[in-house]
Amino acid sequence: MNESVQIRFATTEDIPILIQLLSELIRLETDFDANPDQMERGFQLLLSDPDVRRVFIAEVDGKAAGMCTGQLFPSSAEGGLVLLVEDFIVKESMRSHGIGRQLILAVEHWGVNKGAKRFQLLTDRGNVTVLEFYGRQGWTESNLMYLFKRPNP
Repeated sequence: MNESVQIRFATTEDIPILIQLLSELIRLETDFDANPDQMERGFQLLLSDPDVRRVFIAEVDGKAAGMCTGQLFPSSAEGGLVLLVEDFIVKESMRSHGIGRQLILAVEHWGVNKGAKRFQLLTDRGNVTVLEFYGRQGWTESNLMYLFKRPNP
């Protein structure tokens, strides 16, 4: 791949392509259903406070190739901020060209500049390919387990 990769902060104008990218990711996951209206509201929230939340978009030749979100929150255990990395996806046709590495590094760099003391993310246990990718980027598994519950209406 000879094209150059550009990583930039997404804007509200990018929401339609962000929804397409997130839909591709959700097809790989079993815990979520793709709901474009919910995704649009979620991206509006993510884009509403750039001091603590950012959406990163990777472009090749001006076209979206991937995305990742980063959200900062306080941690009493760390005594500071933690960066939660979510919604990380590179289009299947664009994988294995270093785009994912550049994208995750950009999110991590933003977190460091914001004072994050730790990075964390969630991923599907069965996705060996992405687990190997994260391992190559220096991420390690934790003994903690993720649980979730939806509130009753």
